[in-house]
Amino acid sequence: MKKLLAFFLLSSLLAAPSWAMLDENNDWETTHTIPIDIRNASEASGWSITNASGLYLSAGGFTAGPEVPIPATRDNNGKVVYRLVSASCGSPVSEAMDDFSLGDWCTQIPYHPEAGESIDWKLTQAWLTNSAAYSEEGRLLYDPYATNDLQRVMFTRGGKVRIEWTINTGSSNVVRRRTYMVAWTCSGRPYRLFWTKNGTEDNLGFDGPPVSLNDQNAINRTKPVRLYGDPALIGARDAEGNTVTNEADRTSIVWGVEVYKHVLYAHAKPAAMPGEKNRGPEGQFVLAYYDSNIQRLLHAIVVEVCEPKQTVLDAEVGDRLEPTGQGYSTNYIDATIVAGLKQDSNDANSPYLYKHTGQTAFSPKTGWVFALAPNDAPHQKLTNDAPQKAAIYWESTDPMGTVWPFEYDWYLIKWGTN
Repeated sequence: MKKLLAFFLLSSLLAAPSWAMLDENNDWETTHTIPIDIRNASEASGWSITNASGLYLSAGGFTAGPEVPIPATRDNNGKVVYRLVSASCGSPVSEAMDDFSLGDWCTQIPYHPEAGESIDWKLTQAWLTNSAAYSEEGRLLYDPYATNDLQRVMFTRGGKVRIEWTINTGSSNVVRRRTYMVAWTCSGRPYRLFWTKNGTEDNLGFDGPPVSLNDQNAINRTKPVRLYGDPALIGARDAEGNTVTNEADRTSIVWGVEVYKHVLYAHAKPAAMPGEKNRGPEGQFVLAYYDSNIQRLLHAIVVEVCEPKQTVLDAEVGDRLEPTGQGYSTNYIDATIVAGLKQDSNDANSPYLYKHTGQTAFSPKTGWVFALAPNDAPHQKLTNDAPQKAAIYWESTDPMGTVWPFEYDWYLIKWGTN
């Protein structure tokens, strides 16, 4: 009896999650396929690659054509042992290469200024501001007052975005369409916004600091801003996903990034039961600063919203304490000491930290933090270590003077071995 064997040929790069990403975001592209070898002899010495003309491509792979012999494997007596009836195959895929990072200006505009072409910004702006990518999906920022053509359109959300450019060729206007692949993250270190308390509950399980947008250098002056990005991140919502706009309903907010009374919040939903995780918005968006009339763009930054998590780091008395950076540069990161800086009359070992202040702000070690005293269990005469007694919020300041939290660390300080 002839045995039938179906070969299912799947690329190692092909998997169900990849196809899900393909359907949802269309962020994948096919790559070159590998030749499929089908052996038609029982002995290795007689193997050869089957003529591919006998295999017809179909939606799920290919099947053997009726006018050619079906590829088969025979034993030494010429009897067919296995024959190829059908096969399923998939094309290898790879993540599509990004054209830009989130927060980048679009510098790949399909026109040739050296040939006398120019961008018709009036018509291009009309298309941009009426497009779903701008008005609904949060993918684009447009600055109508920019004097540089390459700093007018900014990408504010990851994924694919199509733009229709109206180009004046000198004799007529033509529409040129381009699709850009945008990364879901920025190219450098983002500013951070942690999930925050909204002032209506005391025990949310997270306590990231809200970010004040008040101008510290002027009395009663605020910094007008707009938020651009994924609608799933931006906007205050209740548990049913409805946008909350009324003051009386603010106690129902459980999700979203918003500016409220000149303060930036990231609302999150606390765990309903012990053992469950808190849930909140995660991702990156663009915050744009404008002048007092919210017209002229002054500056734009990328902000990452995420869950606040403290990290316990080991240190020895006398060490200079620094953030980990979590993969980013730690340049221009300043320390705000949450616990451990002051003498506590109820704690004989305190203070645990010292922050140096030089004669000027430019002194080499100004802002450095050092470990002063141990807070491990043996020296505390306690059962457990107490790293929470030396807690630091590491922060960064953007070009507009707003201070952003970056990393929250506790330090477990011990005496050195020497």
